[in-house]
Amino acid sequence: MIEDRMPYHDEKEWEEYVAKLSDLYLKIEEVFRLRDKLLEEAGDRTVDALIRENKIWEYVLFGGLNEKGYIEENGLARFYSEILGFGISEDDLKRIVSYLKEGIDIESASSNVTPKLRGTEFTKLIASMKKKLMGIFDALEREPPKTSEVSFSSPVAGVKAVAELLSVAKQLLPLHNPLSMFIISIRSTPRFYLEGIYTRLFTDEVQELLSKYGISLRDIVSPDLPLEQEKKKRTVVGLEPRTVGHRIYEVIFDCYQLFQIRGMENFFRIEDEFEKYLVVYSERLKNTIPLDELKDVYGALTSIGYSYGNRFNSLVVQQPFRVYEIDTQISGGYLRPKSGWQKELSYTEFIAFIAPLSFCGFATLDRASEKEVKCRVIMGWDKK
Repeated sequence: MIEDRMPYHDEKEWEEYVAKLSDLYLKIEEVFRLRDKLLEEAGDRTVDALIRENKIWEYVLFGGLNEKGYIEENGLARFYSEILGFGISEDDLKRIVSYLKEGIDIESASSNVTPKLRGTEFTKLIASMKKKLMGIFDALEREPPKTSEVSFSSPVAGVKAVAELLSVAKQLLPLHNPLSMFIISIRSTPRFYLEGIYTRLFTDEVQELLSKYGISLRDIVSPDLPLEQEKKKRTVVGLEPRTVGHRIYEVIFDCYQLFQIRGMENFFRIEDEFEKYLVVYSERLKNTIPLDELKDVYGALTSIGYSYGNRFNSLVVQQPFRVYEIDTQISGGYLRPKSGWQKELSYTEFIAFIAPLSFCGFATLDRASEKEVKCRVIMGWDKK
């Protein structure tokens, strides 16, 4: 049973999970400390002065420079510039290369040039992750872990720091961490589906435990039905925004995004972890959802065009997967799509279709207003 592999009711497991979040915070902080160390040691000195003082700087600023005058894709200088945001500007590098081609030595060619620090896709992402993690620790009334001093004694120190960060981030992904999978599964899923899989989830004991770790559920979407018991059963519940649980959900997707950063694959043996996840869970979904029986819902979803350039929670979704979005209004036991598909959909059939998708993280449901529902869903598993 799935529940046997999901220790959501075990306080010790949640303590260990918070410890893993602390490890992630530490690795992010170490990267920033190393980046600050680079700028501190470089000061306002010119490149030629830095190289004369320590040959490490030649590797950091020119590592991978080939005879044609550009940095190789996996060159060390490209790593520091494009990933960590420390290096020589493109214009300065062109001028230095032009001098080198004239036979001038690298120290003379780089005089009057000062390395700079700038933001990159990677540093902006981990800055956002750090802020979310600090919000988690603050809500749990815990101090963020303290980092030790970092040293810049090797030209590959930056590569090592980012490699360690990627390793820790990977251990928080759902394929490697059951509690991360649990967080994904309760983001926005019909209550009846969660009750069928997590038999202890809605007990007072477990709710109290989850509340202790800032994980609380709210009603997101409810059907317009007269019977309160049936209404409750078919309600979509999910993580309360701006709580620890929802921030953890966001951090998990940020971890996925680390493995999609452009150029990262040039320096590390990594894969698109989100694509890998989608492939793994596609077979489960294909064998779970009866498309023939729920053809109206399937038709409504797939009649809508691509949304957000094939992005889901800021992640790129590769073919054959694709992202669809549908906005609907609740009317009695029906959902009325606001555009595209003109046929009314049975609310019960809709959530029967969406339930396994949302549980596996392939779909999200959000309330736009009291009677309006926004659904985003990844399709393509039906074609694999």
